[in-house]
Amino acid sequence: MIPVADAPAPALSIPLRGALLVLALAACGPEDGGTETDTDTDADTDTDGSAEPDPCAEDPALGVVLACDLEFAEELLTNGEQVMWNLGSSASLGGGVYSMPVTGGEPTRITNAPGNDVVSHAALDGDELVWLAGFGSAELRRTTVSTGVTYNFGFVGLTDTYTFAMDEEHAYLPNRAMNLIERVPRGGGPRETVVSGINLFGGDTRLAVVDDSLFWTGLDEDGQTTLYRRELAGDALEVIASGGIVRDIAAFAGHAGYLYWSRSPTISEGALILRVPSAGGEFEVLHEFNGSISRALAFDASHMYWISGNELTRMPLAGGAALVLAEKDVFGPSAIAVDATHIYWRTGAALRRLAK
Repeated sequence: MIPVADAPAPALSIPLRGALLVLALAACGPEDGGTETDTDTDADTDTDGSAEPDPCAEDPALGVVLACDLEFAEELLTNGEQVMWNLGSSASLGGGVYSMPVTGGEPTRITNAPGNDVVSHAALDGDELVWLAGFGSAELRRTTVSTGVTYNFGFVGLTDTYTFAMDEEHAYLPNRAMNLIERVPRGGGPRETVVSGINLFGGDTRLAVVDDSLFWTGLDEDGQTTLYRRELAGDALEVIASGGIVRDIAAFAGHAGYLYWSRSPTISEGALILRVPSAGGEFEVLHEFNGSISRALAFDASHMYWISGNELTRMPLAGGAALVLAEKDVFGPSAIAVDATHIYWRTGAALRRLAK
């Protein structure tokens, strides 16, 4: 394989906020209780004329602000040393995946796709970042985070492909045009067909490798969204679930011997978090609640984490009582990642680091 020969990725010009309370102090009035005239005519205001809250203001209950202006960060990743975010399809903002130390610092773009800064999906395995360059046209690349060196897997050339899954040796991609699931070695080489004779048309194909099993969503013969499983070394397909329980999936990820997924709320039912063993069998509903849910679940050795509306929530891996850890003042989509000691989450424009 040949490293991508391009100029080093430029540093990202994003205003950072560490532990300093500069903005919070500047917003305070005089301590003697007197009045103060606001001469900043450029400040954002609400319709009633009052100043809008600073989305990146320090708040110990939410965590330390590491970076700001990240409204378009679609994924958060961490390996315990670096925290990364994917600006996804926001090519006008620089696109790609950026990295900074978990304690803060200057962000640097670590993905370098000549002529196309868009990254539709990224996954982190230790010091190796695997990412899908382009939007809908699959070009798999991998970057060694510590050195910044990027290699091509080889041009995969699949259209209408926005996701992939990984195990230790391969990356797996849905070929929706040919109704196949294919894989390519992470070290480079030709792709090969893993599953054929399936229906991936329509909907949002999800894909995950858990232990020795491949899980994906597709359509059955009646056009129903269906969750399938197949052992990587076998041929038999297993239907895990079909219909509404796997429609409008928000998060889809493997962890500690299980496939976990979350389903967005419907008109008649709340949001769900579910799981099924990697060996297949019956799925179980772990939690049902009202409200939206983020498109990512994060895991550590004992708990899972997610964002619903404005709440950061934790729950044991096997289900049980859900605990709200923090409440942000900005509603809407967000992103989350965890390491051994901290939670990294986006509250509107701010990337924050909150101790567990």
